[in-house]
Amino acid sequence: MKIAVLSDVHGNCPALRKVLEDAEKRGVDEFIIAGDYCLSGAWPDECIKTLMEIPDKVMIRGNEESYLENLIGKDQSAWTDGQMQISYYCFRNIDPGRLDFILSLPHTTEFERNGVKIHLAHSSVSFIGDHEFTKFGPAKISKKYIGTDNTSEVLRKDIHEMLDADPGFAEKADGLERGIYVFGHSHVQWSYKSKNVLLVNPGSCGLPLDAIKDSVPYSIITISAKGETSVEEIRLPFPMLPYVEELKKTAQYAEANVWTKVIIKELLTSREHLYYFLNFAEKYAEDIGDDRRPFSIETWEGAYKAWEEQMIVDTDREKIYLSESCDVFYVKEKNIVLVHWKKYCELDQYRKPLECALKVIKEHPGCNYTADTRDGFEDNPLDTKWVAEYFMPKAKEYGCEIIYFIIDKNNSLKEELEGQEKDSSALLKFRYVYGLDEI
Repeated sequence: MKIAVLSDVHGNCPALRKVLEDAEKRGVDEFIIAGDYCLSGAWPDECIKTLMEIPDKVMIRGNEESYLENLIGKDQSAWTDGQMQISYYCFRNIDPGRLDFILSLPHTTEFERNGVKIHLAHSSVSFIGDHEFTKFGPAKISKKYIGTDNTSEVLRKDIHEMLDADPGFAEKADGLERGIYVFGHSHVQWSYKSKNVLLVNPGSCGLPLDAIKDSVPYSIITISAKGETSVEEIRLPFPMLPYVEELKKTAQYAEANVWTKVIIKELLTSREHLYYFLNFAEKYAEDIGDDRRPFSIETWEGAYKAWEEQMIVDTDREKIYLSESCDVFYVKEKNIVLVHWKKYCELDQYRKPLECALKVIKEHPGCNYTADTRDGFEDNPLDTKWVAEYFMPKAKEYGCEIIYFIIDKNNSLKEELEGQEKDSSALLKFRYVYGLDEI
């Protein structure tokens, strides 16, 4: 028999439906769903309704459901903090009957198929302790694959090498009862088969954080009549930008704005951001002397603004050049030179920081150029000509391959930037992004 395994839907109903349609085409007999149905995407009620309609399924609850359970019977007029608005939004927008359904689900369960025992929990911690999260949890993944687009093949190889080299993991796995162990929670797709056990994490079909962009994962377990087991890891194409644009149109984006903005960064990069932001918010609150928890609206929004301004995703910047109109940094983890234009400038004020940027590109093989244009840019024809005839060819000569422009969504400078791209597209590739974390 064939069992489709999915987890961590997190309110992403378009991705959930895509996975269910694909699984049906592949002729699966049953579904296993490992928890976390809400908090992140704006369609938790639709997700739960869709899952309830699956005829043959085994479901458990995840850790996110507890946030909703804790709100039952509480005074909603007191829901005025900033941090928990995502929970309040979900609680208000999930049908009471469907909320009762997910809260009635067990935290763990066990059952047999074709004589093989299947153990189901939301997190691998229930079975192998912290060996997943300390080796390749989402925070680890976000650091390991900085500056590169990951692939399923690379991820699978790296995870197996890490587990094979971990004697503590081997001891944990060998101590488990024979069977299949299914879990989610980490948002990282992986599986591992030893002599007695098959471990399966299908990843997050709603919010993948394994550095594989524009796709959603799930897995299919096959159990033969003789009890032989195997697993297929599936990755479906799922462009995140159209989904994000729809997310921005929802009431959740207005009511839980900060949370949703952080999640959007995760969706577009398939990398952990929430962990970094929550740590930053805690430090920010301490620095301003605010000990209220959950964070107040003022502190929550202030922390996000400060975090976004610094574009912190555990990134280290080396200051190269600072002036009133422009700052230049070398970002080691991404191997880019970042030029932040702060206001209009021209001629020497414009060209001097770019000369510094060229020096950085020359000193760091493979270094690409990034211009943050959200606060200003130039339109002096002499400077534009200088860029096309001198800067771009030199950048190419020194090893630069891609020019990134960080822009606002409604960027008034896009026409000018596209003019630069037209002048130099034969030399270099151009990319438009909304933040440093997308590079």
